[in-house]
Amino acid sequence: MLRGGRGLSAGVCALAAVLVLALGYAALSWWSEGGRALPPVGYLATLPLLLVAALVLAGAWSVRRTVRGRRASGPHDGLRGFRVLVLCQAAALTGAVVAGWSVAHALVGRAALALQGLGSDAAAALAVAACGILLVVAGLVGQSWCRLDEDPPGPSEAQP
Repeated sequence: MLRGGRGLSAGVCALAAVLVLALGYAALSWWSEGGRALPPVGYLATLPLLLVAALVLAGAWSVRRTVRGRRASGPHDGLRGFRVLVLCQAAALTGAVVAGWSVAHALVGRAALALQGLGSDAAAALAVAACGILLVVAGLVGQSWCRLDEDPPGPSEAQP
């Protein structure tokens, strides 16, 4: 749970995606110019990303309910909230890396996209990139749900 800190920002995620895009484009271009085929990408790769996004949002929603007092808290809720926060941040960064790599793959394979259409690996890479962006959004939204707006009273401020 965040208290006062900003946490992970969308700018950091965008920077990670752009860096992976640049490095991935250079590596995949070098690979394909050597006469080798690009690694295959399938539409099935979107399913784990969507599942993780849903699980991240479900966990963060539970923390949000606890923070707002709508759910009874247990002895380890602070630790659980912190774990969910770290999961949200990891999901956002993972989504940024996946999106950057997938866009690089689609850019290198853009000729196949023009020739084969939706059946090409480039089209599947674009679908995976969209799911990566969705994972970034889910992670950042989940992180915002783990925010504590007020500090709880300390031991010296507690009422008898």
